[in-house]
Amino acid sequence: MGHASGRNTPRWAAGAAVACVAAALVTGLLARVARLPAEPLSELVWLLACQWLAIVALRSRARRRPQALLALACAVPLGAATGLGLDVAVDGVLDVGRRFIILDGLLALCAVLALDVLLRRSEREQVPAGFGEDGSLIDVEQAFYGGAGSLRLYSLYHYRELLRNLVAKDLKLKYRRSTLGFLWSLLNPLISISVYAFAFHYVLQDRRPNFTLFLMLGVLPWTFFASSLQASTGAILDNVALLKNALFPRAILPMAAVLFHLVQFLLSLVVLLPVALVAFGVPLDWPMLVFPGVVLLQCVFTLGVALVIATLTAFFHDVRHLVDVGVGILFWLTPILYDAWSLPPRVREWILLNPLTSFIVPYQQIFYHQRVPEPYLLISALAFASASLALGYSVFVAVEHRFMEQA
Repeated sequence: MGHASGRNTPRWAAGAAVACVAAALVTGLLARVARLPAEPLSELVWLLACQWLAIVALRSRARRRPQALLALACAVPLGAATGLGLDVAVDGVLDVGRRFIILDGLLALCAVLALDVLLRRSEREQVPAGFGEDGSLIDVEQAFYGGAGSLRLYSLYHYRELLRNLVAKDLKLKYRRSTLGFLWSLLNPLISISVYAFAFHYVLQDRRPNFTLFLMLGVLPWTFFASSLQASTGAILDNVALLKNALFPRAILPMAAVLFHLVQFLLSLVVLLPVALVAFGVPLDWPMLVFPGVVLLQCVFTLGVALVIATLTAFFHDVRHLVDVGVGILFWLTPILYDAWSLPPRVREWILLNPLTSFIVPYQQIFYHQRVPEPYLLISALAFASASLALGYSVFVAVEHRFMEQA
């Protein structure tokens, strides 16, 4: 790291230790709330020690912010994997549950990212305006987007009018000169639901009651997620002219892509969900109050992933094709066409580690099973959403001043 960062290495080591222990304690508390086996700290010694060592070692070698973010993103899972390997080697058995590991890793990542922001902010207060962290001069655009003048998430509020205009423009262009207008947005998920319902009900003889409702509760949120990711691949590349002619936070572009598909998702729910509930005789009940919170968490999670995808695509154009392939694979690894709780326990454990399971299954439990979602799913959804947004936004703003170099 730079000179200032070198002085902060002891602070970083102490802060990382506190962050790792705090993440483990919070994970244990949430595990008790979710009725999962809570792991005592005595069984987490190897996990915490290796996690801390990996974070400090990799972070200390990163001289610039993009490198530091990548180091932190790699250090948490690398340290966890090393610690668990040592735990198995010493005790002959894995003492920590998989879901506990995932939740602890997400919280630890959020904690060390927050620590990195706080320490870098203290470093920047010691650097004269117009200079980078290493003492070199920075240009106007870099000062606005990266380095010492990087915009914070709350600053995007001042550009809300631009965000609204971009979303409104996309909606107008999508339905311009269209006879059916918004109905076209309903057609794609309706066709998918109809095809899957026919295949499972008549071909595979799946006799689950109200199976069409079950499909709708998975296909609609999945369509929102998949469409947002595919649109985010062009958020930077397809707006080169706007990037060259205006100075604004580049995160507005992938945000507009996600909000555009969120609007279509909500409109689809407003039209289809009441009809489906009436048609299948689903009564209104108090578990449905959880529904808006699940939608919000899925939107936050999707935004974080979209920011990462938009960043990667700006530098590696092949990511656009990889996303199409990955979305197709992820569809079958997400309980959309099947009930996660009908799977064998060993398979279900792995399916529950899929981040999208924490968002799709609550929709099904609220409206199809008519009960409050499992606490573990809600806690996981909150953890995945927080970690996704923290990592996605940190990575994006760290390199957004270099987007024009790739245009």
